Amino acid sequence: DHEATTTDDVLATLAPLDLTLNSLALVALSGVWGGLPRGDTTLDDDEREPSFLPASFIAHHDVYAAPITSLEAQRMADDVVPEPNSGEKKPEQDPAWWSLVSDLAHRGFTLGKLLDFYDDLGKVHMPWFDPDRSTTSDVVRAAIIPASRARLSRLSAAGVDEPGCPTANLANADLAMAVLLMDGQPLMPERMVTHNWSNLFCHLVAAIIADALEVRSYDPIAQKLKNPYKIKSVREDLASKDLLGTTYWVCALSVNQHRGICGKSFESDKVSGKKHAVCDCPTKKDFAGAMCEMNKFDDMMGLISKRR
Repeated sequence: DHEATTTDDVLATLAPLDLTLNSLALVALSGVWGGLPRGDTTLDDDEREPSFLPASFIAHHDVYAAPITSLEAQRMADDVVPEPNSGEKKPEQDPAWWSLVSDLAHRGFTLGKLLDFYDDLGKVHMPWFDPDRSTTSDVVRAAIIPASRARLSRLSAAGVDEPGCPTANLANADLAMAVLLMDGQPLMPERMVTHNWSNLFCHLVAAIIADALEVRSYDPIAQKLKNPYKIKSVREDLASKDLLGTTYWVCALSVNQHRGICGKSFESDKVSGKKHAVCDCPTKKDFAGAMCEMNKFDDMMGLISKRR
């Protein structure tokens, strides 16, 4: 009885503290302690500079305008001459780091373009695609990586390689799939989606569509996506609600896989049973440092949240 009474006393003492902490967390998440009210995108000059960006970088680049491309960032990194005995430059001191953060933050894509890509699976890309078996990893390896490697015809058709085009210097680079989907035009996303590489790609797309439609379950949408004849009805539903232009950022599509995982393969395709093909692109792989795309998610989300 004494132990029970002691436990009850402790719980009674902690209850107000727990309520206070939860209340403070709720207020913090609401944004009332900082930032702009929802819907207000007007920023004074002194508010436009995110505190996490170095002043030297802000002085030379408008981080809220079109992004600096990966190629430009690479050139900036190549031009950096380390000071004697200075060691590796810290991220906050490296303009190449923040150039790539800005580039990543502008790799959004519209829901309509995502649906176009999904509809091409089994036809233009990855002929053996099976919505009931093909995982996100399978689609990245067998569709996204090859498609973003064979890119010149689509970019040329979009005028990307024309003189004076703002993305002309991307025409000869291995790209993120999102850049291809948007024909090289930079786009900051409204929403970001995390995913599990071993889950079905069909479910990932269905979940994104469910988010746009603001429905609680993606299963009915997934069932339609499994039927090629019903994908049109999904598109029509989104179009009727003016949602095809909703913008998203997804790692599998928005990260340039040619700068990371494309050169090695350790798994087999769930449908064909064959080991995932290895890409032979010459793009340099970066798994750390200023030119790595996988170590900048926190900074990228910070930039997007400031902009949005």
